[in-house]
Amino acid sequence: MTIPARRRHLGREILEDGVLRIPVLVDRQTGALLDGHHRLAALRSLGARAVPAALVNYSSPEVEVRPRRLDVPVSKGLVRVTAASGRLLPPKTTRHVLPIDLPEVDVPLRDLLSLPRERDGI
Repeated sequence: MTIPARRRHLGREILEDGVLRIPVLVDRQTGALLDGHHRLAALRSLGARAVPAALVNYSSPEVEVRPRRLDVPVSKGLVRVTAASGRLLPPKTTRHVLPIDLPEVDVPLRDLLSLPRERDGI
């Protein structure tokens, strides 16, 4: 589940900038989308056929998940089970902490609209 107003805002921002700056975060082993649900939804609404992704080893102790909301406890196990079920946690529930900052990719939107999809969903 995404917040429609947030998705629309990001879509307008990407369209105005003409680039996607930050990739989505994906577990290398399972392909689970860990962060960037709103970016992915915004790009899909713009007709993107590809989405830049930063792949991480979610099993690594260097990758942490922390709660953003007091009402929803989080853990890597919960994230994995939820992703495997096809469901989503409520928006803005998790904050992933990585050993490095995600690099800015600055991929032109026109390239994302014209690239063939490597894999359905990402």
